[in-house]
Amino acid sequence: VDIGAGATLTGSGIYLIAQGEDRSFSNINGIDNMVDQFVIGSVVSKLNDLTALPAKVLVRSATAEVTIGEDASLIGDYAVGVYSSASTDTTGVAKSKLFSIGYGGAFAKSTVDIQKGVKITSGETVVITSDAAANSDIETETARDLGDVKGGASSQVAVSLAVANADVTSHLTVADGATITAGKTANISAGGEVSASAGASSGLHSNGAAGLAFGIEITTADIDIRVDGDVQADMDAIERIAGDATTLSTPLVKIEIDPLMAKKANIGKVDYANETIQLD
Repeated sequence: VDIGAGATLTGSGIYLIAQGEDRSFSNINGIDNMVDQFVIGSVVSKLNDLTALPAKVLVRSATAEVTIGEDASLIGDYAVGVYSSASTDTTGVAKSKLFSIGYGGAFAKSTVDIQKGVKITSGETVVITSDAAANSDIETETARDLGDVKGGASSQVAVSLAVANADVTSHLTVADGATITAGKTANISAGGEVSASAGASSGLHSNGAAGLAFGIEITTADIDIRVDGDVQADMDAIERIAGDATTLSTPLVKIEIDPLMAKKANIGKVDYANETIQLD
């Protein structure tokens, strides 16, 4: 999604959605989840086993981007939503009685870029999110003991290698000079989920020379939010009545920080000794 420089969008509600994802046969054809899981899923799994090759390389990537150009304006009466989401899944099997090698790569990238001079205004809610998810699952199997192969037992070696690589990037940037104003609440977030699984197995008769199996899992996550512009939420205090007493309270503001994800300038660093969290 690319909103050009100086463009103006107005409406009761404005939603910009960029989504990149893997879709299965069942998803595309609207097949019921129960049928997909117990019928189609079982058939596909069996076919994968029957047609497995000694070597397999699977690489899938998904990219979603939302760019709001300089001096553009988004004006919604009650809501403005900007959503970027990318997800990918790589799953495969490699089998042989001689050797098996498998590589699975899953790469997902999601970005939201709000450039200089952009004005986003909503009478109630502004939501801006960037999310990315990647999963890589690869299995290899070399089983010489399941059948005869040419060559003496003393020279037999079974080798199996599986490499799973998953990488996610989720960036959200609000440039200096951009302004985001919400009549009630403003939510800005970037998130990511990454997983990798590599399974390798090898088998020989007891008099085989060697059975070697290697599984390598690689995961990388780059999640970053940078807000250099102005964000303002004008939610008024809420009047609460309990019996004869009336009190005013502001809405709950929740800040979620993962101390393991903090990278730049120690933002999000948890100081356990002084019981503090660095926010800027």
